Amino acid sequence: MIAPISIASKRKGSICFVFIGFFVGVIMFFLLKGQCGSETVKIYKDENGVIHLTDAPPKSEKSSLNTKRYLLDKYAPKNVIEVARLAVVQVISPFGTGSGFFISEDGYIITNKHVIDESWENINKKENQIEKQKKIKEIIEGRIELEEKRLNKEKGWLEWAENQIEQVKQYLSSPSVNDPNLEERYEVFRLTYQKRSKQYELDIEELNIYKEDFKYGTKILDKEIEKFDDRVIQKLSKTPIKIVMIDGTRHNAHLIYKSRENDIALLRTYGIKPVHLTTTLFDDYEIGQQVFAIGHPLGLKTSVTSGVVSSYHDGYIQTNAQINFGNSGGPLVLNTGHVIGINTIKAVGFGVEGIGYAIPISIALKELEDYLK
Repeated sequence: MIAPISIASKRKGSICFVFIGFFVGVIMFFLLKGQCGSETVKIYKDENGVIHLTDAPPKSEKSSLNTKRYLLDKYAPKNVIEVARLAVVQVISPFGTGSGFFISEDGYIITNKHVIDESWENINKKENQIEKQKKIKEIIEGRIELEEKRLNKEKGWLEWAENQIEQVKQYLSSPSVNDPNLEERYEVFRLTYQKRSKQYELDIEELNIYKEDFKYGTKILDKEIEKFDDRVIQKLSKTPIKIVMIDGTRHNAHLIYKSRENDIALLRTYGIKPVHLTTTLFDDYEIGQQVFAIGHPLGLKTSVTSGVVSSYHDGYIQTNAQINFGNSGGPLVLNTGHVIGINTIKAVGFGVEGIGYAIPISIALKELEDYLK
């Protein structure tokens, strides 16, 4: 049987509850006003979205809510392109690095899917690509070896021909020699030698350039092989995605969305209000209009290259602004500072220069509209 509660007990409990509530309210008032002690109390949100109340927030968080103002004050940009650089970040994922850019003040970052894709399907695809590249490497090594043998043989002939020309020249210089046919054959032979000698020099120069390109490509391939070693993959698969801002500040980034159809991914970092890029009217650009590609190519920090809109090809914006390794996921912006595309592909090959492609920002925004409202 439940014992009855007296009115006096109820009143007493109510008074205690009111007193405790009042006491807590007073404490919170002084905490929030920063009057408890000599230090000012701060409320801040960390990169995981957790609220903290303290009089000494970590150094990395002290200016987190004022990131935009901090960067603008620190770098004092002189034009809209310099402002755009402040919105671009380096993206470091377990399986590579690339670029990205803030598209909103609440920490959303657009990048390429292939920069952060950590699916095993993607790993297997990459390993198959590496195997194909290994076979191509063997073929190129064989071609280089054959070309070196040919040029060595040509060098031997040129040395022999040079000796023959010198001997015939001395013979023809003798006063007792008068042989018009020999002189004519000598002249034809000498011209042939000169022509082949010049071609030999050009072939040697071309081969050396080819070998340098091949050497550079081999280094990249070796790094890819090392990166995709099974033991390394097991270790890296647990590594979080990081972003590095223009001032070197690092933050954890969370994968919010990964497109199935397009090379687009959306990340988000918490606790900062960054400089972010804005868009113009969808597809509001023209052929020949000046554009700038911003990113982190080859480890260079927020590098800018310029060019023009060359064409609109198979759903991509084609540009001659240089897009190098590491630029993937960075923005393609107009001279007004508005972003119009996401840098994603560079056409490579001998004799191919100045052909890069970007996904129109309109495609990305349409696909990401549920997140970027």
